[in-house]
Amino acid sequence: MPREVVILTPENVELRYALAGLGSRFLALFVDVVVQGLAVAGVVAAFSLANVLPKELVSWAGGLLFSLISLIWWGYFIFFEALWSGQTPGKRWAGLRVLRDGGFPVDFRAVLIRNLVRLLDFLPGLYTFGCIAILLHPQCKRLGDMAAGTIVVREREEEEPVSRPTPAETPPSTPVFDPTLVPLHALRPQDLQVLRHFRERREELDAETQQRIARKIAQPLLRRLGIAEEQVQGRYGQFLEELVSWYERQMGV
Repeated sequence: MPREVVILTPENVELRYALAGLGSRFLALFVDVVVQGLAVAGVVAAFSLANVLPKELVSWAGGLLFSLISLIWWGYFIFFEALWSGQTPGKRWAGLRVLRDGGFPVDFRAVLIRNLVRLLDFLPGLYTFGCIAILLHPQCKRLGDMAAGTIVVREREEEEPVSRPTPAETPPSTPVFDPTLVPLHALRPQDLQVLRHFRERREELDAETQQRIARKIAQPLLRRLGIAEEQVQGRYGQFLEELVSWYERQMGV
């Protein structure tokens, strides 16, 4: 049974995340190392042309090759985790994501710190210190996670959509609010995290619980966005779905 971390949002909603253990993190790292190795091999192959360069340029090419390999080794994790909001190709393949403590998306500062400390995790070789830390820490943190205030969680696997017959008496739902009136800056990163979590878990809830949680999340958002609660006509879950989908389209996330 994977360990979990429970986070209480400002809206008093519990978010539960399954922590990534040593095995899944090792698999993600293995994929990342393979990708890094292929990138290094490509760079080395390109620089093999240095053999036909004039002698005075060979030493310059060697220095540039060393710099590029170092950049691939150190910059790979920083680049992808910053670009893909806490994921690398390996983490994406393994279904893992880095979050800040509190369940917030990682920022560049956290990404930079956790990856600069990676060298300490690697010591004295093969990530020995990092593995020991993950096994002993209650939230499965390596040294870099402790320094940056981050956790690595397992993302829920998306289920294959199942076609369900739509009752004839159920009319097509109409939008409950006008998204063009919502200022993007009014939504915080933690809001997006809560909205996504609700969207992923809502099908697991019975109708009464789903409505209760949706109302608890939606009411403070409606007040902050300046939307009258009567406008959503009690369709809080639909409002949250529309809001997160619109926000993701606008931000390209």
